[in-house]
Amino acid sequence: MPTVTLYSYQQQMYWIVDSYNSINQAYPVTQYNQKLYKGVDNTLQLLIKTVDRRPVSLVGQSLIARVADAESGQIMITVPCEVWDDPAGKAKLTLSKSDIDYWPLGYYNIRITSCDTQGQETFLYADQNQVIDISLELFEGATQSLVPAIEIKGDHFTSIPVGWYDKTIWTTGALPAGAQTGDISGTATWSVYTTNWSGKFWVQGSLVSNQPSENDWFHISLSDTDKFKCWYWDDQPKLWTKSITENLYWIQFSFANDLNNRGTFDKILYKS
Repeated sequence: MPTVTLYSYQQQMYWIVDSYNSINQAYPVTQYNQKLYKGVDNTLQLLIKTVDRRPVSLVGQSLIARVADAESGQIMITVPCEVWDDPAGKAKLTLSKSDIDYWPLGYYNIRITSCDTQGQETFLYADQNQVIDISLELFEGATQSLVPAIEIKGDHFTSIPVGWYDKTIWTTGALPAGAQTGDISGTATWSVYTTNWSGKFWVQGSLVSNQPSENDWFHISLSDTDKFKCWYWDDQPKLWTKSITENLYWIQFSFANDLNNRGTFDKILYKS
């Protein structure tokens, strides 16, 4: 049986104290982007060194981290770092799940300042050019952002004249389904909202990759016996929700008002 090896480690960031009495100038040249993931606590290890790469004692020092949006410069969080090995200049920064779950995915900058017992705050440098920022990138992790449903209001449907049943059918036209949105489950879900409405409701699917023509559509069964659902004058649910699992490329929704309809077909919320 094949095996997969997984590694558990803390990401490391090197920070430099600009010491005037250091003889050897040996700044680190490269700092790699740090990665953060939503849905979990993220721990970053901080290694504080002089310009000749000797550890800096953090006795009597406190470290403060500030994370800013890389594009706008807005400070997202200011948080103290935990010093766990004073003589070796080692500390760690923990960004909790609740800290970052509301942040948009993308790039951020982190900068660290050192504060002594007198309250004097100084920047730590990230590289040989005395840059004070290290880049962070936030990814989806244990949780994923919810994809909003597509909302199609009743007055956004297109009318199609027909020679029967009130002579008009209202349709959404072709909407992307799972085969082109990347949803490998093939699940499509919709909710129909009505107000005292009576009429018929259809769902159709298509498997063609290009824009479907009339002959490319087929009806999807909405019950054991019918390929449509009826709203009657004595049975008018305000909300009706259903899901299907089919490998569709396109989907469309249609309705037709009953001759005696006195209500409104308000909207559909659709997700695939």
